[in-house]
Amino acid sequence: MKKKLMIRSAIGFVIGMVLVVLIPAIFNRGSDGTVHICSDTLIARAGSPTAALLVSLLLYGLYGACCMAGTVLYEIESWSLARATAVHYLGVMLGYVIADLALGWRMPLKELLLIETFMTVSFFLIWLILYLRYRAMVKDLNTMQKDYNKRHTEGAEET
Repeated sequence: MKKKLMIRSAIGFVIGMVLVVLIPAIFNRGSDGTVHICSDTLIARAGSPTAALLVSLLLYGLYGACCMAGTVLYEIESWSLARATAVHYLGVMLGYVIADLALGWRMPLKELLLIETFMTVSFFLIWLILYLRYRAMVKDLNTMQKDYNKRHTEGAEET
């Protein structure tokens, strides 16, 4: 479990660092065509655009690591799917709020609600897909158990 946690965290860290550059490059173009990767608030806090970019890379990397590391929650056998999904969801949302405050995004309420809605729907879909997958696996296992019991019972009756 620890090895999976470390591997997933590392992958998430890299993905987070890539996304901190890609998302602003796609969506944050100024009227003059420049790309704004960091907020003015973060640049002012950090002292320079380079320092702000490094802080963004680090924080987004940590956020990505937390998001990916949270997927190991689904493998805790004593936890229900709903519990694992809820804890992972809360961790991702808390990380998002911390990143928002630390990076000085200050999104308008409409955009923030849109993002929150997207995340909530995404987590519901993850839960639904995993639920249906696990239900199918349980059905298959039950069928296999019945077949085994039937063969075992028939074999015992013949002797």
